[in-house]
Amino acid sequence: MKFRENIPELSKIEIEAILKTPDEYQNMCLEMEEILSLMRDQNKTFNRLYLDLLFEHFYYQDIFDGTASTTEITFAQNSKKRLLKNILRRNQKTT
Repeated sequence: MKFRENIPELSKIEIEAILKTPDEYQNMCLEMEEILSLMRDQNKTFNRLYLDLLFEHFYYQDIFDGTASTTEITFAQNSKKRLLKNILRRNQKTT
């Protein structure tokens, strides 16, 4: 049975009424948990992209200025490759 069928005036409902209907409450909690999980994933992706862009900015700035040595450039390129491998490996485990 659907929650809207039980209480037609959904906009005037109080939380106590929601708690009295366990199936709908459980579904609502599961949906909220899914939303929070997606938000956490989005936050992780944003933080990873932010740091990646910041790294690339300073990397290219050092190259254009001529202040980066070949050792630093090689280290940065190898770090980027390792990071991408770890991300791919993590994504394969989750799918």
